[in-house]
This record gives sequence, C-alpha cells and structure tokens, in this order.
Amino acid sequence: MYERDQLTGVWNERSVKAQITGKMHGGGTLFLCDIHRLQRINDQLGHLAGDECLKQMAQILGYMIRKNDILGRIGGDEFVVFMPDCRDEQRAEEISGRIEARFHSNRKKGLRETEFSVTSAYTLRRKGDTCQTMMERAGEELSRKKSESLLGGG
Repeated sequence: MYERDQLTGVWNERSVKAQITGKMHGGGTLFLCDIHRLQRINDQLGHLAGDECLKQMAQILGYMIRKNDILGRIGGDEFVVFMPDCRDEQRAEEISGRIEARFHSNRKKGLRETEFSVTSAYTLRRKGDTCQTMMERAGEELSRKKSESLLGGG
C-alpha cells in the first residue's frame, strides 16, 4: 500500500522508491529537487512559512509532471521526480532547467512574502541501476550544483 507525505500530499519516501523501482526497467530519468535555505526560512519566518514552501513546491512540481511520472518527498527539503518516458540527455537537461527557472523568483503571498529557489539535478537510468544507485548519482550531482551555486554567490 502506497502512502502519502502528510504535509505535502505527494508520495512519501518509501512509497516513491517502490513505485520508481517498479517503473524504471524501461529506462527514464530521475530528478532530485532541493529547496535552497529552507532552514533559514524556518528560523527567520517560522516553521509554518517553511511548511508553506514545501507545500507550494509539491503543488508546482505536480503541475509540471505527466500522469505517468512519479513525484515524492524523500527528505526535509528534497523531492524526487521520476519520468519513465524521459530517456534523452538533452530533454532531461531542459526539464531540469525548467524546474529551476520556475522556482527562481518564486514568491508565496501571505502575511509575509517567502522567496525560495530550487536546485534540480538528474540522472538517466543506466544498465544495472537500482532506484538507490540513481538517487545516489543524482544526489552527488545535486551536491555539486549547490556547491557551485554557493561559490558563485547564488
């Protein structure tokens, strides 16, 4: 039985990994998406503001995917999207760019405005991959991109 993340309504970590494992045999691309500075938002504006960022991220990513794609929350500020029909490096790069662009200047209206951005990294399925190896490879790329962003002042 698949379960949803209580806060965001997307699949929880265990459920999303099981679904990806079931769909990855024909190929596909796994995207990891991470909210920048969520801890700072929580510290400065409160956890309700941070929760709103997480909910908004889940909702927007949900609008950006197709019916056959899988979306889940795998950590505090990390989401995973698996697109079984995306099997091309150029297309994966374009999708990753669109995800980042959509959140680049995102604002949540309310008593206070909360601006947040997202880093997205991806990996195409390789022969012999498991869900875990894909997540590890995408996680390494995500860490590299975030480090570059911090060094570049982003």
